[in-house]
Amino acid sequence: KTKYGKLTSYYLGYISYRQKEFDKAIEYFEEYLDNDCNNAVVNGATYTALAKIYEDDKKFVEAGNNYKKAFEITPLGFKKGQYIIKSIDCFINAEEYEIVNKLIIQAEKIEKLSDLQNEKIESFKITLEMNNNK
Repeated sequence: KTKYGKLTSYYLGYISYRQKEFDKAIEYFEEYLDNDCNNAVVNGATYTALAKIYEDDKKFVEAGNNYKKAFEITPLGFKKGQYIIKSIDCFINAEEYEIVNKLIIQAEKIEKLSDLQNEKIESFKITLEMNNNK
């Protein structure tokens, strides 16, 4: 496949997502990711779209894992903080506190977080502490 052939799967996934055909969107997005595309921005957007689909379907572990993948591959920038915070939030909803703890440690190492993102991390730490004391 050519580079454009690979991107076709992403765009078909995006169109399916916008049309609320989520099963079809997942299929296209996964096909795109299976083609080893080296575009961190599009890959991040793909993982984020998958995460959103799973999050809306209350499949928080799958959502958290996809936000985490988006975080891991995205170059440093404002989206990186957003992705890890969404990942932590999903894993809290899934009550996967061991993963939450590891992600908080990673999040605290990010230098360019907004004040709101830092506040969110502090609230995650309180949630984690409350659950550890149960």
